[in-house]
Amino acid sequence: MAFSPSPQLLLPISKRKPHLRDTTFTITKLASSKIIKTIFKAGSAISGLVVFGHLVMPAIKAVLAVQADLTGVQRMSIGIKITETLLAVISVGIVTVVYRLLIRRGTLMSTTAIYPRSAVEKNVGKLLSSSWPDYSEDITKNRVAETQESNSNSGGGSLPVRHRDSERIRLMYIGKMRSDDDGKLIAKGLFDSRAEPRSQCSRARSWLTSGSPLTKTVVQILIWQWVTFWLVLLMVLATLIYNGFFTGQLAIDSYPRLTIVVLYTLGYLAHSVYLWRVISDFLTNVGAGAAWSLLERANFVVCHHHVLRRHQTGRPFVFKGIDKASKEHVPTTYKAVFRHETVAPVQRHDDSTADDCRSEHASDDPQAVKAALATIKKAQEDERDAARDAASLALDRITSNVMIVTGIILSSGFSSWTSSQATENTPNNFNSQQIGSLALLASLSLGAAAMFTSAMHLSVMESSFHTILSLKETKINGHAVDHYKKRSSTSSTLSFTNHDSDISGNTTAHAGNLTACRIGFMDILTMTKVSNIAHVLFLGPAYALLPDRRDHIRTSKNLQFDLFAQVRDSTVVLTTQPTNEHALTGEGTNVEAINVCLLAQVTANATVARSQNLDGKTDSHASEKALVCDQV
Repeated sequence: MAFSPSPQLLLPISKRKPHLRDTTFTITKLASSKIIKTIFKAGSAISGLVVFGHLVMPAIKAVLAVQADLTGVQRMSIGIKITETLLAVISVGIVTVVYRLLIRRGTLMSTTAIYPRSAVEKNVGKLLSSSWPDYSEDITKNRVAETQESNSNSGGGSLPVRHRDSERIRLMYIGKMRSDDDGKLIAKGLFDSRAEPRSQCSRARSWLTSGSPLTKTVVQILIWQWVTFWLVLLMVLATLIYNGFFTGQLAIDSYPRLTIVVLYTLGYLAHSVYLWRVISDFLTNVGAGAAWSLLERANFVVCHHHVLRRHQTGRPFVFKGIDKASKEHVPTTYKAVFRHETVAPVQRHDDSTADDCRSEHASDDPQAVKAALATIKKAQEDERDAARDAASLALDRITSNVMIVTGIILSSGFSSWTSSQATENTPNNFNSQQIGSLALLASLSLGAAAMFTSAMHLSVMESSFHTILSLKETKINGHAVDHYKKRSSTSSTLSFTNHDSDISGNTTAHAGNLTACRIGFMDILTMTKVSNIAHVLFLGPAYALLPDRRDHIRTSKNLQFDLFAQVRDSTVVLTTQPTNEHALTGEGTNVEAINVCLLAQVTANATVARSQNLDGKTDSHASEKALVCDQV
């Protein structure tokens, strides 16, 4: 018999309906918990108001009561006091931001430095225009360079007289080119170095090079000096507010305090002008030294005429490398053949040239040369240490002045909250933490002393650096023994610093007396990126001299750069890219680190136009390689 379910079992099972008593209990429970929470919150709020009233209101009433009783400069509204305090907080914020920036970016300046490119280009052009002959034969065909002059003391006879300017050193290029003989260095003139880069040349506004502790300190000085300007403005504003000039409630010492602050401000402005002039001289010398170092890296060598007069045609000539001021530099000589002597050598029958008025260098004892070079090296090391110490002391003085100005702003900002009237009969005599006129005078006197002491140290720094560059150029020109023995040289100098003078002490005008391209305010300002205008306004143009992490990476990597120099009527480019004439390795890379190219006139005009157009569109130095070379 089959099983058949009951019809009641097929009906859906329904939930049991809640009892009315259970529903009422649940609603009552929820309502009671909400009421308890609401009561608890209300009680907490009331308790907070009661505590606030007992603790805060008496203080507010006391402040208002004191405010109503005070007279004179201490009768400040709460808004003015808050403004004073806000100025103090802003000053602390400015100092903190600058410290953070210099800690983060300043460490990179020990290895990376940035300078205006135009100054380096112009200095290189001046050196090559005065010393690089058009062709290699130009340096040898008139090497005797003498004129016949009558001598009244010898009965109308004549003596060979050599002009000092003809004795000046010449620079030759010995970079490896495809037309050079294998295994030989070829000394080339300007038109012997024709070549064209394989790709379009690029140009940026700034020049990356190796950094130094001295440059790092100088950039920090410029930034702190600019930031001091904003702090001085805040100090003047705080003084005007604190002494009642905005409210009309002046005290007895309001004008004396304002006078002290105004005098200090004028002193700061004078100090800023002097500081910028000194640092501009320093940066100008740095640009001159960088030009010499760049030519050394570009394989330019020095030809001394007292050696050239004894040169035998067809034989290698001994050139000297361009000296550097670094401790690690080792003087180097190169044996190279003049370009024209490799094409059509002419054998000379005489072994030497008669030289009745030759330079003292020809007979200088090797021991004297060694002693002279050692003396100059020691002098350069001493001057380098003196420059670094003076720059560090100047930075300490300027930061001390920053702290003094910040302290005055802080005192003005918080002293008004803590002052109390001494007696009823002396409404302006207060027993408080505020600085008085004498205290303000003492503080700003210390600040002024710190400023002008820093100016003295900066002068020492600039003078020492100028001496380092001068001694470097003395060695390059072959006048080390003359300098050591304190005798006058028979040849003129090719120098930015050692200008020749006549008997009366006036500087003589000749092609060797060069003037370094001055690095001014606008030169640094034009390096600024558009995105950094706000930073430059706050920190000054020296912000453009601060390297970032990308600059530091570019210094470490061999990225490309192209540097243009105007050599007389021609355009020369110093580039790291391959050319159609320079030698390459088996891997297709340049043999030389820097290739020197004389551009054809049409190519030069087009290249410079493109580079100027690029320079106007870009605001970075991303396309240039950081050439690691000494600043002096």
